[in-house]
Amino acid sequence: MMVKVRQYVGWSLGLLVILGIGMVMISPYVQLNPAQSRIRLESSFSLHYALLTTHIFLAFIALVIGPLQFIPGVRRRFLFVHQNIGRVYLSCVLISGIAGFIVGLYTRDFTSQIAFLTLAVLWLISATMAYRAIRRRRIAEHFTWMVRNYAFTLVAVVARIIVPLSILVQLLRGHLSRPLNISQILDTTLGTGIWLALVLNLLVAEWLILQRVQRTAKRGVI
Repeated sequence: MMVKVRQYVGWSLGLLVILGIGMVMISPYVQLNPAQSRIRLESSFSLHYALLTTHIFLAFIALVIGPLQFIPGVRRRFLFVHQNIGRVYLSCVLISGIAGFIVGLYTRDFTSQIAFLTLAVLWLISATMAYRAIRRRRIAEHFTWMVRNYAFTLVAVVARIIVPLSILVQLLRGHLSRPLNISQILDTTLGTGIWLALVLNLLVAEWLILQRVQRTAKRGVI
């Protein structure tokens, strides 16, 4: 009973953190006002803002519904619900990933650009692998790729935690010149934050996958 309570509390807290950070991420774009964009828009590319908002809103949906796929009770008792959540999730990832890749091509900072493009490619590849696995009824393989894919989805959240901490450390160590140019600092720090979040999330994902494989092996299930 206590284990179930702790699991419920853990899922609830995790969802609240994800929802909170996600709301902060999409808040400048809710009014669909290009002037409020945190990403510098390329004036020569008329679809820049449309693709950016498409990427952000669909990524937010994937971010919020993603954890629901991993709740054991939902998978066991409500398979139809699980399947439909998965369809919506993968559709959001596909469209958002393509839009994000195009937006990434117009990122001015080279480190951030490569980080965005790498993340978009890995996001799309892992989603494709997860879809192919479930179409072939390879449940364990599907689960593995979905864990990796959601780890990539969470990069945006983890990066938003790493970047402020990185800026704070640089301020305390006196590595930032004054007066502070927030836009320039974010441009140079965000790419590094995404790389760190990408590596950290992938390591955690692989550890979780390994733990599941070991538990399955102990139960004698192939």
